[in-house]
Amino acid sequence: MMSSNVSAAKKKQQPTRWRVVELVKECGKQKKLKEGIRIHAYILKQDAGVLLNQRDPFVGNSLITMYAKCGCLSKARETFEDIPVHDVVSWNALISAYVGHGQPHKALNCFQHMLSQGCLYPDHVTFLCVLKSCCNLAQILKGREIHANLLMLCCYMQPQNNLLVCNALVDMYAKTGQLPDAQDTFDRIYFPDSISWNSLISAYSEHFYAEDALRCFFQMQAEGLFPDAITLVCVLKACVSIDENYKGVVFHASIFIDKWIEKDIVVGYALVDMYAKKGMLGRSQRVFDELRVKDTGSWNALIGGYIQRGRFKEAFNSFNEMQKHGHSANEVTSLSILKACGHVRDICKGESIHKQLIMEGLLENNVLLGAALVDMYAKCGALVKAKEVFNKLFVRDVVVWNALITGYAEHGFGEEALHCFSLMQNEGLSPDRITFLSVLKACGSIVGTKSHCDTLYTEIEHDESLMGNIMISTALMDMFGKHGALTKVQNLFRQHRSVKNVVTWTALISAYVRHGHMEEAFQCLKQMQLEGIPANAITFVGILKACGDIGSIHKGKEAHTQIVTQGLLEKEAIVGNALVDMYMKCGETIGAHQVFDRVLVKSVDSWNTLISGYAQLGKYETVMNLCNRMIGQGVVPDIITFSLLLSVCSHTGLLDEGQTYFKTMMKIYGIIPSMQHHVSVVVDLFGRSGQVDIAFTLITNVATSVDNISIWVPLLSACHKWGNVELASLVFKHMMQLNECHTASYVCMSNIYATLYNKSEKL
Repeated sequence: MMSSNVSAAKKKQQPTRWRVVELVKECGKQKKLKEGIRIHAYILKQDAGVLLNQRDPFVGNSLITMYAKCGCLSKARETFEDIPVHDVVSWNALISAYVGHGQPHKALNCFQHMLSQGCLYPDHVTFLCVLKSCCNLAQILKGREIHANLLMLCCYMQPQNNLLVCNALVDMYAKTGQLPDAQDTFDRIYFPDSISWNSLISAYSEHFYAEDALRCFFQMQAEGLFPDAITLVCVLKACVSIDENYKGVVFHASIFIDKWIEKDIVVGYALVDMYAKKGMLGRSQRVFDELRVKDTGSWNALIGGYIQRGRFKEAFNSFNEMQKHGHSANEVTSLSILKACGHVRDICKGESIHKQLIMEGLLENNVLLGAALVDMYAKCGALVKAKEVFNKLFVRDVVVWNALITGYAEHGFGEEALHCFSLMQNEGLSPDRITFLSVLKACGSIVGTKSHCDTLYTEIEHDESLMGNIMISTALMDMFGKHGALTKVQNLFRQHRSVKNVVTWTALISAYVRHGHMEEAFQCLKQMQLEGIPANAITFVGILKACGDIGSIHKGKEAHTQIVTQGLLEKEAIVGNALVDMYMKCGETIGAHQVFDRVLVKSVDSWNTLISGYAQLGKYETVMNLCNRMIGQGVVPDIITFSLLLSVCSHTGLLDEGQTYFKTMMKIYGIIPSMQHHVSVVVDLFGRSGQVDIAFTLITNVATSVDNISIWVPLLSACHKWGNVELASLVFKHMMQLNECHTASYVCMSNIYATLYNKSEKL
């Protein structure tokens, strides 16, 4: 009788058990954690938790899975511990929970604990989870260990026949960069499917083995498997690394015939990206225009392609169109546009991006965007703003420091660059190659820093990777050359003589040119060419400077002929600018204009070179006309342009016009005069007009120039001219704080007091 009652009770329990599991699963699907907790509480009360305490862990496993799907891993682990019996499903539920919520370390720990029990064998789900964890952690040694476990359990698992596990192994080896192992594992699969092929093709494509990726693609088709969208995306990515453009075009034709862009828009995005990175921007634009759906990623591919090829106008136009269509810029877009703003020195657009980033909260803890902003402002010459952004960043890595240091070095603020270099090292950050390149340039721009040069050289000497770097060695040659240490330049050149590199020759030529050894520079050019090393753009820039400095129009024209022969004039704007400068210095304005007209992309530097030449020749009206023409063609003037304009206004007595230009520079273009000679020009302008108070305010507001006594000399002279003794006393006191032995200050101040005394005597 008792036996029949127990049997009846068990039968009554079955529907309850299944119903409970269904309810728990539903809570997991809909992520209803509170309801799931209530059901769990009901289970615990039901017959003193008989549903959980029985030998079958079916109910407990469903609870673990429910908690995992709801993101409550602590409860999932707690439930797991409460179950008296753990089967492979229980372990899989917990392991997959950790994998799904980004805790691969804990997943692998569970796997090890499961194996240590000794009574359970992992199944394919277990291995899929732990292999994914190895991918996430890039733990190839652990992955190999798991692979060994698979082979040991082959009688049970038979991994060579389990396609899912084999694919996971291929994927694990591929994503950790172990391509031979990935290929070997793939070769052991009896019947690979499209997922197997995609993993292998993707691996070769990601690691730039484009030919291998294409080989696999064709082999896959030969074996009767059709590519899917993932396959095509990987193949198009591989085409980027191949020199032959036609292969990408061939794949495009195949994609067009099979109407893949209509089936899966991701293939269309990959085509836009492939053509953009190959520099085939016309095709990229056409594919983009044909896309029925355009997302931010496709816009980014197009914009990035234009920026990569220096077509900034098209990049800005695409960016504007993107915003008009309601697509917000993401991190990738902002990085691209900020890079473009820096190249064209468009500080206005850069500031608008900056404001947008602040509004959207994208700058918080984003080192890449912070570095891009600092770099953009630095390239635009707005170093005060670059420093402000830098100071507000919560995280400052080497990249951010490099952006600021490079900005200071590029704009002639060598002392500030060295100060930042020191602060960076104090924060425990190790300088990299880019840091040293900028710091070496900074040292070269500062007079009297020979001890700094020697210290840097010693530091670099102790790092073989730096000393063996041709760019670092060239920068060292350039630095020592600027300080007149030609012997050290020659020694460094001899160290790299076996390299037979145009870069080292150019550095030696530049050092000779800088110190007036023109004949040696020409001899180096001749010797370099005799050794079969053609001169590059930078080499010709140095030679043309030498020609301009000594007025050798004959040698300049010889260099011009070689430049045209090598096709450098059309490729390199810097060569065109150097030719214009050489012709202007030699008084050949017609030749200068002919070269200027041939320059394909006329940047602000190109215009500045021509304008500067006319300014040196004293043709001030032409200077004004060229500036107006430049602005009319949409080229944004920079601090050099305004420096030239203000200098002309100062020398020609156009004081009102000069002050108008100064206000335009500050208010419209946001350019703050900061470099020594730019401030001197403005001080001279205001000094000539008697507005010495404005000049004094300008100097005191430009923090980077306060410590340079030469800035104050023209102001003290202006105070003498206009009889402003009170301000002269302030200027003199400040100059004494900087240098008590500055003789010119005493002489000027003495003359001021003498003039004042003579006036009082007459009265």
